[in-house]
Amino acid sequence: MIKIQYLRPFHIKHTGDKLRLTFSNEQLTIAKDEQEFHFIAIEGKEMSIDLKTMQIENLSEVFVFQCGNRFIRLSLYQMAIISDLDKHLKPILDMLPQTEVIETSTDEAVAIVAELEKQQLMDAIDVALDNRREALFVELSNKLQEVSL
Repeated sequence: MIKIQYLRPFHIKHTGDKLRLTFSNEQLTIAKDEQEFHFIAIEGKEMSIDLKTMQIENLSEVFVFQCGNRFIRLSLYQMAIISDLDKHLKPILDMLPQTEVIETSTDEAVAIVAELEKQQLMDAIDVALDNRREALFVELSNKLQEVSL
């Protein structure tokens, strides 16, 4: 089994529901048969993760590791299966801001907007009263009565 000893992305890019981790030389170290192999950016150097499914998207991407004059080529698919890659990705994923999707129906949204409009009119009426603008006060009061119906 291959064990990941060190995983530190060079660059992390979070756009929408995608996360891209870019690695440069020696920022990913694995251990195999008691030897340390360091990542070298010969072939693949990027890992793309879909944050909705929490799955690696580019599983065919090949990463190359070197120990002296020995090289190991591993696809991300192989790394995910035969190593503890998920354990090392979890802290990176945990530090991302969590966005919570709040589902509201159209009726609820219309009611919220109507309530906000009423509140805005009431605030405008307060300002008209503070500034002693009677005509504006009457106009805004009429609009508030129309909205309340």
